[in-house]
Amino acid sequence: MIPADRQQRPFASEDPHQALLRAVRFCHPGWDLVGALTFRPDVKASPAWKSWQEGLLVSALLPQIFAAHSAACTGDLAGLASCDAAVDATLPDPFAAASRLSGHRMVTNFSAPPAEKMLARYFQRVLQGEAPGHLAVLMAARAAIFHFPPATAAASYCFLEARGGLPHAAIAEWMAMVGDCTAAAQSLGAAALRAA
Repeated sequence: MIPADRQQRPFASEDPHQALLRAVRFCHPGWDLVGALTFRPDVKASPAWKSWQEGLLVSALLPQIFAAHSAACTGDLAGLASCDAAVDATLPDPFAAASRLSGHRMVTNFSAPPAEKMLARYFQRVLQGEAPGHLAVLMAARAAIFHFPPATAAASYCFLEARGGLPHAAIAEWMAMVGDCTAAAQSLGAAALRAA
């Protein structure tokens, strides 16, 4: 059970990153129960997330977070499913399993807002085993329906990766990882815009 004071304000009110933390709560209402996903610290790298950021994040996750956000904004159920399938095909097995498990927990415990019929239909597809339900894709879709930009969806997801991969670190280290990953997301987003 989460103490009542932590449910409403999990971080100090003077925390400079309240906007991100607010977005994290919208993108995943049960964010504080998410464990390790795809990030495992690399003790040989500095920072410990550099290998993950340059590998899985940039190649497998960020492109699909941006694409899933776009699909959700336009109500493209097939596009959302395509993003989910792409993540499933790209992630190595242990990471894919953790990502799917976290996504399934989210759709099992938190329904889509009543007015969001497309998202509710997608949640049903996940629950019925018709879609993998990767957390990155589901969070991107939730970010879109709450009108957060794609970069905020990516930052929210990276926050959960940081928290799960570095569970004993201070919030400052999680935010440093989010900052580095957000810079990578912005570069990828800018490149995608130039290509379009």
